[in-house]
Amino acid sequence: MCEELKDAYFTIDKKHSDVITIEDLENYRRENNLNEDFIQRWQKLFDPENTGVITLQRFSEVLGLSKEEDPEEDEKAERTPTAPEEQPEILQIAEDMEPDKQKVIFDLVRQVEETNEVNDGDIVRSLKAKLDEKYGRLWHVLIVRGQYHAFYSYEGGNSFCFKKGPRIYIIFKTPTY
Repeated sequence: MCEELKDAYFTIDKKHSDVITIEDLENYRRENNLNEDFIQRWQKLFDPENTGVITLQRFSEVLGLSKEEDPEEDEKAERTPTAPEEQPEILQIAEDMEPDKQKVIFDLVRQVEETNEVNDGDIVRSLKAKLDEKYGRLWHVLIVRGQYHAFYSYEGGNSFCFKKGPRIYIIFKTPTY
C-alpha cells in the first residue's frame, strides 16, 4: 500500500515541485477513473488542516518514511538542483501583476517575515505600509492559513496570490478615484 501511495504521489506531482494541489488530485482522479471520494481520503490523510496543498515532506511524515527508506526521494534528490535559488520557495496561486513587481513583493515578504516571524498581524501591517510607500496607497494584504474562498475587485495589474510556507498571501490594490 505504501509503495502504491508513493507511486501515486510522484505521478500526481507532474511539475516535480514536491507539492500537489487539490486540482492536481482532481486531474489524477479523472485520468484514472477513481471514485469521487479519492480526494477527500487524501485530504483526510495528508492535509487534515485543509490547506489545499500536500507537500512531499508532510506526505512522507504521515507514511513514516525517512530519507534512507525512500529510494524515490534519493532519485529525486539526484535530479533536483541543489542551489537554494532554484528551489521553489513560493507557490504562485494567481496573479495579475508584472514579474518585476512580483519579485519586489517576494523580497518585501522575506524581509517582513524575518522581522515578524510568528505574528501574522504584524506581517500584514508592515507589508501593507511598505507597499503603500513604494507603490501608492490602497494596498490590501491578507494572510490565510488553510482553505479559503475570495472574490474581490482590484486595480488591473495589481493582484497577487501565493503560498509561502504555511501562509497564503492575498495582496491587491484598489483603485483611487
